Amino acid sequence: MMVMDENRHLGDVYTHHSPKGTTANDLSDLATMIQRDRNHPSIIMWSMCNEEGLQGTPEGAALFSKMMNVVHRYDQTRPITSAMNAGYLAKQGDADVEDIVGVNYSIQLYDDIHKRHPDKAIFGSEDTNEKTTRGEYADVPATGMRSCFNLSEEAWLAVATRPFMDGSFTWTGFDYEGEPNPYGWPDVSNNTGLLDLCGFPKDKAYYFKSCWSEKPMVHLLPYWNWPGKEGKNIRVMAFSNTKQVELFLNGKSLGKKDMPFDAHVEWEVPYQPGSLTAKGFKDSEIVATDEVQTTGAPIRIELQPPRTTLHIDGEDAAVVPVSLLDDKDRVVPTADNRVTFQLSGGGRILGVGNGNPADHDPDHASQRKAFHGRCIVVIQAGTKPASLQLTANSPGLAPATVSFEAH
Repeated sequence: MMVMDENRHLGDVYTHHSPKGTTANDLSDLATMIQRDRNHPSIIMWSMCNEEGLQGTPEGAALFSKMMNVVHRYDQTRPITSAMNAGYLAKQGDADVEDIVGVNYSIQLYDDIHKRHPDKAIFGSEDTNEKTTRGEYADVPATGMRSCFNLSEEAWLAVATRPFMDGSFTWTGFDYEGEPNPYGWPDVSNNTGLLDLCGFPKDKAYYFKSCWSEKPMVHLLPYWNWPGKEGKNIRVMAFSNTKQVELFLNGKSLGKKDMPFDAHVEWEVPYQPGSLTAKGFKDSEIVATDEVQTTGAPIRIELQPPRTTLHIDGEDAAVVPVSLLDDKDRVVPTADNRVTFQLSGGGRILGVGNGNPADHDPDHASQRKAFHGRCIVVIQAGTKPASLQLTANSPGLAPATVSFEAH
């Protein structure tokens, strides 16, 4: 993992914000950050600030230079940057003194920034901020849902097609609580992540996988449960790093399309229940396949812990993914049954979640509704060796139990 380690402010404090006894030249917090983190090999650069008011001003550049001197006192092995959202083209500002120019979102200015600073590397310090809600395929502001058809292509292609751009940090890897947008209430979390709050990947994650991975892959969206829409066109999209993708509905080809660079292909498909299959081709060879199927109703719960041992150190915890499956063991993408958890043998349930940004149920609980067929429960062992049993129940569904050894 490559990390940009970022200081909070341009300087530790501004003069007009200074508590009694401090000055704007007090850079002790910055010095502490560098000494604390400089031995971490994952850190590839130091960032002095994020979207500060003095960026792009002579005053900001002067303070930035002082901060660079502090960094160089303790570490001279990494370049220094900042995450700027303005001031890149100023006569004198942060961008003139820093080693690398970090750009937040201003993709339309990449060429101008490069002309203004031709000798400096440039990267997207915060980018590809497109909100999507896992399993949702329409924008519904009233319920806080944001369609997964909203793509990050424009922002990523602005980086990928310019040789002078070093890359970008996507905002964000995970959804996070707070900053609900673009809709606000009833959302209580920000659903801009590649993964939702529970760590379940969204379609957006597979778009970036198609851009950044070499192993052949193809990903289809949306799911294929649309009762009442028989015969009506459904927008179907595929992400892939193969040269061509062919789509099949219940075994019948709907056509093969060339895959554009770091983009997608799509079809309008008259809905009929069954299976929708995408096959990715390299030359004439099928090298990747993805399929979505119309499922039945949920009949049972499945628990899929990544491990079944826990340490009794008072800190170790296990996140247990929960799925609602039909009679053919397929996740039911429309299921929202409430699941209740019990943990016997010691330990405790730390919390639950489902990735729904507009779900107001408490996370500190032992039950949660599924969201598009999935939720999680987080458990922790006690301080003594024990055999634990986690059980999940929901009315009308076959329960699930999994055992853990705590030692």
